[in-house]
Amino acid sequence: MVGYFYRTTGSYMQGFMVLGCIVILGGASLLIYGRIRAHHARR
Repeated sequence: MVGYFYRTTGSYMQGFMVLGCIVILGGASLLIYGRIRAHHARR
């Protein structure tokens, strides 16, 4: 992915920004999933 953005834009920054956003979104979704599971487990 980083290589693709490097080829199209000539900069590594765009690829790492997209990769960082994916990592942040993945972490947030895991956090939300964990809270939902914990909430349902208490019932």
